[in-house]
Amino acid sequence: MCPIYPHFFQPNSGTGTSICLRRTTIEWISGNLEEDELWRDLGGIRPDLVICSDVIEHLIDPVGILNRLRSLARSGLLIISTPDRSHLEDASPLGPPTNPLHIREWTSVEMCRLVTDCGFNVARVHHLLPRSYSVSLLDLRIVVGRALRGLALPEPRSCQALELSST
Repeated sequence: MCPIYPHFFQPNSGTGTSICLRRTTIEWISGNLEEDELWRDLGGIRPDLVICSDVIEHLIDPVGILNRLRSLARSGLLIISTPDRSHLEDASPLGPPTNPLHIREWTSVEMCRLVTDCGFNVARVHHLLPRSYSVSLLDLRIVVGRALRGLALPEPRSCQALELSST
């Protein structure tokens, strides 16, 4: 396993993508994933690992970015995490995302289909606790209060993570 030396690419949403290289130094690169200038700067990089953590749902053209990431990580591994729409509270199966910062959201089946259509092999899919999930007394009170009022309990494992390799 290669150590993770992050290169962060931040689209306007403030989320990031990390790239793992086998190096002893850390180089930071920032830019917008949807602008050509960043991809020109990345031309010579061949990472072992690319991590897109809560990025893809903020992008206008996720297919274009996935195709660029496939070229960038052609001999490495790509890990994408994004909310699973089927696990989100109040998510509409046909409507826009309830999070106003998200352009679109996918179920696990839809995300697997998307990345496969973009030329990736799906090695594994996991459901994880979202970053903001914590087990505090306040969270416990909220969950118990919802249960006592007969409201749906939120599914804590609402974040899907896909491990991908290029075909």
